[in-house]
Amino acid sequence: MKRILIIHTGGTFGMVPERPKPTLRPSEVEQNIITHVPELAQLAEIEFQVAFNLDSADMAPANWQKLARMIYEDRDRHDGFVIIHGTDSMAYSATALSFMLPNLNKPVILTGSQRPLGEIRTDARMNLVNAVEFATREIPEVCIFFGTRLLRGNRTVKISSTEYGAFTSPNFPPLAEVGVDVHIRGNQL
Repeated sequence: MKRILIIHTGGTFGMVPERPKPTLRPSEVEQNIITHVPELAQLAEIEFQVAFNLDSADMAPANWQKLARMIYEDRDRHDGFVIIHGTDSMAYSATALSFMLPNLNKPVILTGSQRPLGEIRTDARMNLVNAVEFATREIPEVCIFFGTRLLRGNRTVKISSTEYGAFTSPNFPPLAEVGVDVHIRGNQL
């Protein structure tokens, strides 16, 4: 079974609603993932680390350096990496990491969600399951998985703050699409 490191950086994915106010606050993300997404254990041997817990609008180059260092230092212990990230700066982080980790030859899949993991109708669960599944495959680059598509990280832009298909790649086709089946465009990798 492949070994995947999930790195949490913050964002809506790991938030929980604060009652009675409709605001969100950070949660115990690792425990939430174990509770809400137990099937990850069927896909891979999972290790979990929290890099930081930021609103992604506050992401800065020093944070990208920390993520790149974490991945580089663990490259021999893991077969792939999943980064849980807020959507506001996910495309920027994916682009930065794609240039900071040249020739890593392992999948680094960024994902997140429009709704928190513990909420009804969340997209967090399926985004994480699919990101981990792609992290177990031979995809030697930094990508974003969101909605139903795997996109090249440094070709991706955010197009919506409310739609589950929040990202697109206007100048490069998706690397894979997920529905009932998984369609990988191997010639694009």
